[in-house]
Amino acid sequence: MGKILRIDVDARTGDKPYGVPSDNPFVGKKDVLPEIWAYGLRNPWRCSFDQAGGTQLYCGDVQQNSWEAIKAIDKGQNMGWRRVEGVMRCFNWAEPDNHPASCDKSGITASIMEYANCTAVPNGCKGISVTGGYVSRGDGTGSKGKYIFGDWSKGFAENDGQIFIGTKGSDGKWSMEVADVEVQGGTPNGKTPYILAFAQDAKGDVYALTSVTTGPNGSQDTIYKVVTK
Repeated sequence: MGKILRIDVDARTGDKPYGVPSDNPFVGKKDVLPEIWAYGLRNPWRCSFDQAGGTQLYCGDVQQNSWEAIKAIDKGQNMGWRRVEGVMRCFNWAEPDNHPASCDKSGITASIMEYANCTAVPNGCKGISVTGGYVSRGDGTGSKGKYIFGDWSKGFAENDGQIFIGTKGSDGKWSMEVADVEVQGGTPNGKTPYILAFAQDAKGDVYALTSVTTGPNGSQDTIYKVVTK
């Protein structure tokens, strides 16, 4: 139900203060806004383009209660919400924790990675709200070509942020691992801070934007450079 829009901020179309690129997928289609580039997202939280080529868009898409998802988004794609949750798990909005055995998956582009949300799937869960990241392209981070992303926290009560490393295999399929994080300087509870977002510099290195509180509070927000061993 959520959309990715693509506009030209240096142009103007009619009474709109921006232009609509002529190669957008729904230009000229009846009953579809031409600004739409892709659809079927729930809550795309932090998106980025891969610096290598700059055309592949990756988004962390916050799901409902059971499965978080990372999506590789291309022109005109239906990313599945709210027919499916996670990679391609059937979803019933009226009973969000009970996934139907089957559903209509036609026309849906599957997510590339998923993991269990601690809200409804506590066993083996990895977080409660995905935070999209970046494909590392820096030579000094030890993770060049891998997608670094995370989760805000495994719970609300205290900071327990997660950092993940996604790897695309030679078969085109993605796998993910949980990074064993060592926070320089430590944190009050010894765990990773809340992961608010990620950033990337011109060299391609990735940074984690973090906080040990759930809201602005003095100088407790920190930016860390992500370096893998």
